[in-house]
Amino acid sequence: MSYDAPLSREDLQDFFAVTDRGLPRVLSAQGIRLVNGKARWPVVLRAMGFDEQRCPDRLDELMQPLLTAQKAAPILGVRDSSTVYKWVKGNAPKHLGPMPKPIRIWNGKKTERDHRWRRAELEAWICEEAQPVYVRLEPAFGALPGRKGGAA
Repeated sequence: MSYDAPLSREDLQDFFAVTDRGLPRVLSAQGIRLVNGKARWPVVLRAMGFDEQRCPDRLDELMQPLLTAQKAAPILGVRDSSTVYKWVKGNAPKHLGPMPKPIRIWNGKKTERDHRWRRAELEAWICEEAQPVYVRLEPAFGALPGRKGGAA
C-alpha cells in the first residue's frame, strides 16, 4: 500500500484489525476523522503518535497491519491467544525478557480486545534482537500531560 494513497474504511479495518462495527470506536479514540470516507497515512500515523517524517526508514513497518493476539500467537510459536495475554502480564519466557507492550487502539475500559502489536516488534522479541525504535511526536509547547497532544 502506498504512503500517498487514500485509505478506505476497509483499509483501516484491516490495519487496526477491527470489524466494520468497531471501526468508529477506534477512529474516535485515535482522533481520526474521515473525509469522504477516506483517511491518509500521515493522519493515521500522527494520530497514533508517530513522527513518520523523522523515521522514513521505518515507514513500511508502521504501515503494516496491527496484529491481534490471535494473529500474534502463530508468530510467537504458541497455540492460542491466552498464552499471549499471559506473556503480556509478565509470564513470558525468562530468556526473552519482557514482551513488547501492546498498542491500545481505543480508550475506555481496559480489555484484551483493544490490544494490538506490530509484527516487527514481535519478530525482534522472539528472535532476541533489539526492538525497533519509532520516533514519537513531540508534545506541543504548553500541552498538558495526559491529554491529546500532551506528554503522557
